[in-house]
Amino acid sequence: MRIENMNNLDLNSEIYESQKDYFKKYYSDSFKLNQGTDIILETINTFCPGGRWLDVGGGSATLFWSLMTREIQSISCSDISIEALKILYDFVNTKSEPPQCYCDVIDMYRLSNDIFESNKKRIKEYLVFDSLHEWPRNITEEPFDFITEFGVFGLSKSRFQFRECFKYLKNALADNGVAVGANWVLSKSYSKQRQHDNSYINCNEIIQACTRANLTILRCVEVEILNDSNYERVLIWAARNKKQDY
Repeated sequence: MRIENMNNLDLNSEIYESQKDYFKKYYSDSFKLNQGTDIILETINTFCPGGRWLDVGGGSATLFWSLMTREIQSISCSDISIEALKILYDFVNTKSEPPQCYCDVIDMYRLSNDIFESNKKRIKEYLVFDSLHEWPRNITEEPFDFITEFGVFGLSKSRFQFRECFKYLKNALADNGVAVGANWVLSKSYSKQRQHDNSYINCNEIIQACTRANLTILRCVEVEILNDSNYERVLIWAARNKKQDY
């Protein structure tokens, strides 16, 4: 579903405040090393083909990841949470200085100082759908050149569902289009707290999922996460939808 009016939404106040706290915790303070984030950013920059970009399950973070994209024409932001997209919308449409982590990335990679504002203008639409199940027809009928998923596939309730997500993604990816993803593996304590075990996720699992979806794996690395009680490691991957020759 495409949200036509972002200023007239029926929001759940509890979810909204929770999403707001998440945004402040992870995307407002200084850039944190030893979290794998730098590898994700470098992977985006290396493999982004430009064109039309769909960020799946990105919530309020899409603009952060956009810093390292190249030659993007338009950005489609999506999440299952209307509240998360509302936070992003308000952030995009408020004139303000970039948060510290944005400034740190701009300095670290010597990016253009106007990239923050220019990428705001590239956001075309806000979409609400559940990316862990078959994607809506309006998403797959107009394939994207670049699709990202940061964290969302790792919320799958089973290994089978995790693998199916790559098939849904492939159906929305243009010929020779590229996908980049990152999936965080929960610590044992956080897994017990969330009642969600995704310890099966590793590079071999991701490579198999890509192969089953007829995606060509370009990169898969596992990065240990330090000083975070909730997450043990993050798997960062990139794959191409190789055009079929008939």
